[in-house]
Amino acid sequence: MDFRPIDTTATITTRNLIRLGAVTNLCLVIVYLSIEPYVSSSHMSWLHQMHVLLQPLVLFVSISDSSVITMATLFISVVATLFDGAVVWLNYIAISRCVGDPTSNCLELIWEKAVWFILASWIFLTDVMLVFRLMTLQKSLSKKDTHEKASKEKYESLSIKPAPIMKTMTVHNSKMRIIHVFLIPVGVIYTFFMIGKAFEQPLYWITTGHLLLDVFGTGVANIHDRTTLIITLAFTILFACSNVFGLLLNMSTPNETVMDELLYLLSVLYIFSDSLLIFFSVSNLNLLGKYEKLKRN
Repeated sequence: MDFRPIDTTATITTRNLIRLGAVTNLCLVIVYLSIEPYVSSSHMSWLHQMHVLLQPLVLFVSISDSSVITMATLFISVVATLFDGAVVWLNYIAISRCVGDPTSNCLELIWEKAVWFILASWIFLTDVMLVFRLMTLQKSLSKKDTHEKASKEKYESLSIKPAPIMKTMTVHNSKMRIIHVFLIPVGVIYTFFMIGKAFEQPLYWITTGHLLLDVFGTGVANIHDRTTLIITLAFTILFACSNVFGLLLNMSTPNETVMDELLYLLSVLYIFSDSLLIFFSVSNLNLLGKYEKLKRN
């Protein structure tokens, strides 16, 4: 028995659309990183790189059930939308000036501005859709908060005992399983391309082991107990720390190929996914401790 309402079909659809928008923006950032070295003129499109940090947070929100985090992410997304809109506007002005007063320099650079304009426009439109969907999700979560609080107070006033919490653990286990399943194909790609680097830098042997953790996590997700939660938490922290250390180690080294950019983004995705797994594992261990304490009383 749990007092927090489950997601409706509309809420589930909203969550899926949010994930789609986040992945779309990450792919567009990969496109930007791939073509930026071939552009010689100055531009403001480097602002799009903020999505490398924002979109994993949006993916986190699409799985979590916190209205507070969703509201914070919504605010950050609005700011990102304004920045991306400014990039669109600046590129539009540059193109308009070249069309109105063409010069040899303008004719040479107009195709670059056109590429930045198209890319920025696509990202901006995705931003706008994400903002509206995050607003919809925020409203849904706020209603769930209100319903949960009222139902819990009514239950505790009538039965004079704390509300059961095992259903919350089951929900968290299901979300952890979704993350592990999502990371399995990512892990296959990441491991395949990281093997070569692992021979050069032994640290990467640790990060390639994440695939085994995801297979393990998928298998025990429905029967998580204290032991499996501690194992999952310990190895997730290990892989997250190794990924962070690897990114810091290579921060001064420029990514020379599209594959390097892809591996960089996958590493960032791993860090945020591991943050989710750590959050749910710690939360479940805390809930399990409370449940065992209630049983003793």
